[in-house]
Amino acid sequence: MEAEAAALQCHEVRGVEEAVYSDVDRRVAVVSSRGVSRWGAATYAALYVYAHAEREGETRSGLAAAGSRTGAQGLKPREVGEEAAARACRLLGAGRCPSGTYTVVVEQQVVGGLLSAIAPAFSAEAVQKGRSVFADRIGSGLGPPSFHLWDDGLCVDGPSSFWFDDEGVARTTRTPLIHNGVLASFLYDSRTAARGDTSSTANAVRASYRSLPLPSTTNLIVEVPGSGDIQALVERVGDGLYVVEVNGLHSGINSISGEISVGVSGLLIRGGSLCEPVHEITMATDMPALFAGITDAAGDSAWDYVHGGVLTPSLALRDIAVSGS
Repeated sequence: MEAEAAALQCHEVRGVEEAVYSDVDRRVAVVSSRGVSRWGAATYAALYVYAHAEREGETRSGLAAAGSRTGAQGLKPREVGEEAAARACRLLGAGRCPSGTYTVVVEQQVVGGLLSAIAPAFSAEAVQKGRSVFADRIGSGLGPPSFHLWDDGLCVDGPSSFWFDDEGVARTTRTPLIHNGVLASFLYDSRTAARGDTSSTANAVRASYRSLPLPSTTNLIVEVPGSGDIQALVERVGDGLYVVEVNGLHSGINSISGEISVGVSGLLIRGGSLCEPVHEITMATDMPALFAGITDAAGDSAWDYVHGGVLTPSLALRDIAVSGS
C-alpha cells in the first residue's frame, strides 16, 4: 500500500495496475542412494509496482521492483513506488530517432535483462550440443581486460543464493564466465561435467523434484571499473542514446548465432545531457561485439530484480546499430 501510494503521488500517474508483495520460506532436502544428503533453508522477500502514466491521451507504463534476503524490512516501498512512476512518465511524448551507429548507455535494469537472455549461451548443455555461440571459444577475448562476469551462488544478498545446487553438489566458490575479458568457463551440472571430463560448477537447476536438472545460472555479477551516477556516465559519453526499456528479449536474442536485435526505448543524449524521449526503435549487435564494445560504466551497481538475479552497473557500449526513422 505504501509503494502504491508513492506511485500515485505523481500527478501524471493515472493508476497502479499491480502493487505486489511476496515472501518465500524455502526449505530443500536432496537425498540419493549414492550417498548425497543435503538440507538447507533460505528466505526471500520481493516487491514490485506496475504504474501507468498519461499525458494528452498518450499512456506509458513503468515497472519497478526490489528484493531482500532479510524479509520485508529490507525493502524500500516508497522508493519502489516513486521509481515505477518515474519510469512510466519519462517516455511520455516519445518519437523516433534517426537511424545510425550510436554510443549507447544501457541502464542497469536493461543490462540485467540482456544478460539474463544471453545466459543460456554459457550452459555446458548448450555448448556440448553445438547450440551456443561460445562453443569452442574458451580462452578467447570477449571484452576489455577490466571486464568480469561471474556466476555466484553464494553471494550473501543474491536472490538465487543457496549453499548447494539441485543435485546436492555443494557450492564452494563462484564461477568466472568471463575473466579479464576472456571467456573462462561454462556452467556445469554433474552430467555435463562428466561429458566434458571436468567437475560440476554446482549449477544444476530443476523446476521441481519431478523434473531432471539442467545447468543454469544462479546470480550473475558484472564487475567493471566505473564511477559516478548515471548522469555522470551520460556526461562522459557526450552524444548517443540512453536505453531505459527493452522489448523482445527472448525472441530477439539468438544464443546459437549470437545475434541480438531487440526493440528499445530511451532518451537521446546531446552534449552530455538527456534530451527528448524516443521509442519504436531497434538496437542490433551480437554477443561478442556487445561485450567487446564496453567502454565505460557508472558506479551504480545494483540488483536487477525484474529479470532475475543480476548485479550490474549501467554500461556504455560503442558502435551499436540503431534503426529508427
